[in-house]
Amino acid sequence: VTAEHLAAQALAEAEALAGAAVGVLRAMCEGLDWDYGALWNAGITTDVVHPSHEWSGYQLVLVPSLYLVSDATAEALTRYVETGGHLLVSYFSGIVDTDDAIRLGGYPGAFRDLLGVRVEEFRPLAEELELDDGSVASLWSEDLRLEGAEAVISFADGRPAVTRHAYGEG
Repeated sequence: VTAEHLAAQALAEAEALAGAAVGVLRAMCEGLDWDYGALWNAGITTDVVHPSHEWSGYQLVLVPSLYLVSDATAEALTRYVETGGHLLVSYFSGIVDTDDAIRLGGYPGAFRDLLGVRVEEFRPLAEELELDDGSVASLWSEDLRLEGAEAVISFADGRPAVTRHAYGEG
């Protein structure tokens, strides 16, 4: 069953459009296996907002695969972290601008300095890779060069998999 079918079913079963939002979101998360679904299942209250949203009221902002990002949004996220916010950015983010032009200077383009890493190679995974904490990567990996960030979790071969970078007050 596709995510679209599950979302349509949630809409059809709701008495009002406002009441359908939770069902549609749940259907999309489960159908697409989004990371947001893990937060939902853990009972963590979250908001799904447009990238141009104001984040100052949030303790943590998740940026899942934001391939296309405007300069204004990248700058706003940087300011959010500089002033104490915490940002979790997933793979293949900050790659192109709003004209779908590749950002020069290396990846992750718009977020390179903020994240303190440089992506040398993108590696979609055909098979799982073991991580040094006992978990596995099953969808995507990137060959990273640390440029200020520290590795929190690494692939079994020693390459960084999850990194942390202090930036400003965040």
